[in-house]
Amino acid sequence: MSALDFIRRTTLVALTLIAGSTAHAADEGFDLYPGGAYREGIPTPAHYLGYALGQRYTPHHRVIDYVETVADVAADRVRQERYGRTPEGRDLLLITVTSPRNLERLADIRSALDKLADPRLLESAEESETLLESTPTVVWLSFNVHGNETSSTEAALATLYQLAAGEDEGTLQMLEETIVLIDPNLNPDGRERYVSWLQSIAAPGGNPDPNAVEHDEPWPGGRTNHFYFDLNRDWAWMTQDETRARIPHFLAWHPQVHVDFHEMSHESSYFFFPADAPINQNFPPMVIEWGERFGAGNAAAFDEFGWPYYTAESFDLYYPGYGDSYPSLHGAIGMTYEQAGHSSAGLVVEREDGSLLSLRDRLHHHFIAAMATVQTAATGRRELLGDYAEFRRRSIDEGRWGRIREFLLEPGADPVNTAELVGLLLDHGVEVERAQSEFELEGVHAYVKNGPAEKRRFPAGTYLIPLAQPQRTLAKALLEPHSAISKLTFYDISAWSLPLAYGVPASWSEQRAEVARERITTKPIVTGGVDGAPAKFAYLLPWSNLNGARALATLLERGLRAGCARESFELRGRKYPRGTIVVPVGQDPSVHRIVAEVAAESGARFESAPTALTERGIDLGSEQIQRLERPAIAVATGPGVDANSYGAIRFLLERVSRFPFTSVSLERLPRLDLTRYNVLVLPNGWGYSGEIDGLQRWIREGGVVIALGGAASFVSKEGSGLTSVSTRLEPAEESKSEEPTGWVKIDERRQRRRSQSTPGAIVTVELDPAHPLAFGYESKSLHALVSSRRSFGLDVGTPVAVFPSSASVAGFLPEAREADLAGRAYLVDVPMGRGHVVLFAEDPNFRLFWNGLTRLFLNSLLLLDKEPVFRSR
Repeated sequence: MSALDFIRRTTLVALTLIAGSTAHAADEGFDLYPGGAYREGIPTPAHYLGYALGQRYTPHHRVIDYVETVADVAADRVRQERYGRTPEGRDLLLITVTSPRNLERLADIRSALDKLADPRLLESAEESETLLESTPTVVWLSFNVHGNETSSTEAALATLYQLAAGEDEGTLQMLEETIVLIDPNLNPDGRERYVSWLQSIAAPGGNPDPNAVEHDEPWPGGRTNHFYFDLNRDWAWMTQDETRARIPHFLAWHPQVHVDFHEMSHESSYFFFPADAPINQNFPPMVIEWGERFGAGNAAAFDEFGWPYYTAESFDLYYPGYGDSYPSLHGAIGMTYEQAGHSSAGLVVEREDGSLLSLRDRLHHHFIAAMATVQTAATGRRELLGDYAEFRRRSIDEGRWGRIREFLLEPGADPVNTAELVGLLLDHGVEVERAQSEFELEGVHAYVKNGPAEKRRFPAGTYLIPLAQPQRTLAKALLEPHSAISKLTFYDISAWSLPLAYGVPASWSEQRAEVARERITTKPIVTGGVDGAPAKFAYLLPWSNLNGARALATLLERGLRAGCARESFELRGRKYPRGTIVVPVGQDPSVHRIVAEVAAESGARFESAPTALTERGIDLGSEQIQRLERPAIAVATGPGVDANSYGAIRFLLERVSRFPFTSVSLERLPRLDLTRYNVLVLPNGWGYSGEIDGLQRWIREGGVVIALGGAASFVSKEGSGLTSVSTRLEPAEESKSEEPTGWVKIDERRQRRRSQSTPGAIVTVELDPAHPLAFGYESKSLHALVSSRRSFGLDVGTPVAVFPSSASVAGFLPEAREADLAGRAYLVDVPMGRGHVVLFAEDPNFRLFWNGLTRLFLNSLLLLDKEPVFRSR
């Protein structure tokens, strides 16, 4: 019998056993499996909530109530824990469901999973075989990561009830062979935003007319979390509270299966694995093979109901930050399931073919897919565990003999960014070591295309990431400079190498370094303080990392004076580059105390200057020490603004940098009293329009506008004309990517569109080190992400960052697109009267893991000339 036939038969047998059992729950509103047999005393969702699943959406607090009730009355099968809280204070839940026998020996099972995940803990091959025979497989089901894909939380409640109460042979077998982990709502804040809106305007029972307002979700929608971050893009970067709370539990459980439940257009059907190409080349064949097996099991279940579905289209397995690819990089079989629906489906919607799609339909499909997945995992328990253990064992072996043996991260000029990167790797369970002395190493490759191997000397303190470890596949996928591309169809960005994104000096080696090393288990701490005796003239703050920016903003907010050195100088034998912050003491004795407090709070290091007289370069009383004004920041938000871009700015200012700011409505911008602010940030967006005379006057009087991505197009010559900066290519340049003439077949057109797209590639931009926006960068170049055709001419303002002739570094960038970028600007500063307009071709805060560009953005807030604002916010 083939594997496909086996999966189909066992799945159908399980469904028949459930459907053919004695009825108990149908009378209480649980008829997703009509006639199922259930234990007495465990309330159905309908009995507890007062309505059948699918009649309305269940708010988060009621989800929690139901979960806690089931966990109490079915304590022999169910445990639940609150593993974290959202920014809005909602609890995150993880439910464990398994057989009573498994629950009683849960500590032993988890110990066994630890050993299978790290074969170095095993005493013998015999012990491994014993564990594989006796250990249940772990299936993690994640629901509602996108808040407005709301049917999946309702399906989670159905799944919980079936597993907690089901008495049929199929369910009992699943419980014995598996441990099912249910996260019923990964994004409570986003889901509540959607559900609250829908319930406030929906017709009773829902209006199926697709033109009804209940099918037109307003900005920003419920997809994202409180900070408007897409949590299904954050698994690898761990910027958000929800992700940071979840990952430690994921690492501790070592699941063999992870399913991420989603929704898509209500005109579609249902998608499950296998995935579409491109497939990340770091995955071994077993990830693909199991995707096909789970797909066969789901197909058998859906065929039984006559439901349509499709596989291997649209949804790839390439970008490492998804809820399918990230678990797969750990050795789990990570999969995305997509149900037709989304926010436009409401409670019920009429589709183009006249059929109705209801909330009950949607949750029923997800529920059946969840149960079929658990059944496939239960049926293949031993093989699934064995493949997982083999994945982890081979990771260690391949790390010993593979081409890349180690990654090396140097502390560099920005130890804060390096510490952040090391901390992120540790949070992912990656093993990191630190060299205790200087060492030489042969076979070293720099992070450039086709870089030759060379012999290099590395300083003590260099961080080493050996690939002979169970987390090899994840570490390699996140750190390697280039990820192989098999197909030019991308659902997301095509490059993300963390050393390039963080701006950390990195290399990889063909051999393990022979150097004494220590294992790092906690994130390196960069401590703040004041070096030297209390300053007589000023305190100096080197402008070299994010801690310095945080410190400067706090000093200005607390009323201290500060200036920025526009030229370099030497004092007491130390060189201070452009951008050094000078905090004069004057006659105010409180300066000493405030500087010490701010240094301790921010992690910045200040140095005392006993005199204004330097040994070389400008003196500290020079006019080249430009006074800095406290930034009074307004950030545009609302319809027309990219919610992700606004959210990244909000999170950066509120959580990371701790800069005070005011969010202002884009719609009100032409009528806004801008005199309350001296900085206006326009996030990436598409809805910028309207009168600019008032904005132009405000800039000329000393205001600073910072325009990102689409907003930069608005302030360009071709947009509103606020500046004369052009985004248009010259005619000769435009012809580089012109359409071919003659007959072009459909498939050829599709391939051409793919080959000319820019899904998100890493490029080099060269900096002008004399401009304040580039202060603090030791390197003369940076790595940026480009995902559009936008760039600027060099003839207006001051180009601060420019694309070189060969800009491409990693990912897919068409040759014609690279040629278009050559010699054009990524970042331009346009002085206007006493103010400035700053144009970024792309959003430098993309998903807030592109740390190497963060200070470029913060420099635009802090270091440009601006008028003081004395009015209280």
